[in-house]
Amino acid sequence: MSSSTSQLANKIQTLIHSGRLNDAEDILKSECTLVKMDADLTTAAGQIALQKGDIYQSVVHFNRAVKLKPNTWEFLNNLALINLKTGRPDLAVNAIRKSAKLNPRNAETLKIEIEALFALNKIEQAKSKIENAMSSGLRNVHVLVDLARMHRALGQNNKALKIYRDISNSPTATAGAIFGMAQLVDKHDPYPEASIVNTMIERGDLPPDQMANLHRATAIRADQISDYAIAFKHHEMASQIISHGRDGTQRLRSFLTHARKNFTKENISKAQKHTSKSTKPVFIFGMPRTGTTLVEQIISANEVVHAGGEIDFFNHVVNKFENQWPDRSELKSIAKDYLTLLKEHGGTKSYITNKLPGNFQHLWIISALFPNAKLIFCQRDPCATCTSCLTTSLGTVHDYVGSQKNLADYYKMHLQLMNFWKANISQVIHHVQYERLVKYPKTEIKSLAKFLGIDATPEMFNFHTSNRPIQTPSIDQVRRPMDTGKVSSWRRYEPFLQELIIELSKT
Repeated sequence: MSSSTSQLANKIQTLIHSGRLNDAEDILKSECTLVKMDADLTTAAGQIALQKGDIYQSVVHFNRAVKLKPNTWEFLNNLALINLKTGRPDLAVNAIRKSAKLNPRNAETLKIEIEALFALNKIEQAKSKIENAMSSGLRNVHVLVDLARMHRALGQNNKALKIYRDISNSPTATAGAIFGMAQLVDKHDPYPEASIVNTMIERGDLPPDQMANLHRATAIRADQISDYAIAFKHHEMASQIISHGRDGTQRLRSFLTHARKNFTKENISKAQKHTSKSTKPVFIFGMPRTGTTLVEQIISANEVVHAGGEIDFFNHVVNKFENQWPDRSELKSIAKDYLTLLKEHGGTKSYITNKLPGNFQHLWIISALFPNAKLIFCQRDPCATCTSCLTTSLGTVHDYVGSQKNLADYYKMHLQLMNFWKANISQVIHHVQYERLVKYPKTEIKSLAKFLGIDATPEMFNFHTSNRPIQTPSIDQVRRPMDTGKVSSWRRYEPFLQELIIELSKT
């Protein structure tokens, strides 16, 4: 890079870091064209695009920077991160492994690789990476929390608890460790003093996700001693923090109107003529907390099925095309990309699941891309579903949990959308009612196996003995036999749910 180009790149980076994105973009446009841009200027263009929300243009720039300068670990890290943001952890792993060879002891590189492996559900590999790094001297609280997450995903709760407890009782206690510990201890186990957690809450200087974790931890402890009023109060506060005051129902309401106009049976059928005939994909979807993890646990106990977990691919696809139909070549490319991603997840298995609940919104493009895919819709009692959504740590994407009315509206709209899909897509949608599955497991498991065209093997009936990694909030429940007593567990919060119950009863 010439000295003049270097000075220009430094000037643009200074503007980016100070938040003056428009000024940085103006200089970039006026001083050079894409053809003349070197790797550093191309990276700057990618950073500007990313911060301005044009994530897919940033992918183009970061890819070009790596082509121009393939042996620079910083550029490879940028590419890996953007691949993670666009739902391609398989590509992220490829880039980050090249970066790790160039700079093997870099903590940032390790963090990106861990997140990519987590997204691919390759927990053992991620754990091995962290343990190797720690044996080489890398130690910080965030790495330890990641290691505890991995032990938990693998069912090694005692190991996870020891890490969480050590962090929670240290001067570097984190909200994540306290929350992790709360999920694993019972009411008789030692736990950080309530005053410590309360002080952290009252201080209010932590990021929203960490504040929500503290409220969830407090709620769990209150629930354990049957103080349901306090427990529900803190669950609601956590949900309100995560929603950031947004009305998450508005997006689904707008999408429902859009779908009725654009994703008709005729349009979907037309798109199917140009897409994949693969029978490998299996989609399990519905509202969160309706048994999607349980269904995946059951069917993946059969040796021909691989559990992919929550593969966040189609959110990025529909965002890229703004919920409009891609053209014929784009449809083929998307299908190919998804099958490539599935191969990274499950190798040569006959079926690979994707149990991201929110895929119920994307059945138009899933049906178009994979007309031979298997679709499984999970449903549960409305009050039980919504209560579990309110009292579970679901993440910021679930901003419809901020109020009982919003949550009830969202639940009803998701049923309206499912009724629309049933009338407009060609595939049969297999319906799993959670309460029936728990009450009549043999009948329902045989029905699932028949739908998939696989044998109802003994392992499927003993699903709870599987040692596969699990990363969802149902991690403990699916490692135990089904319990009909849990079906009505939501009722302990019933006195605080009158608004929800009334709203759900409205048509």
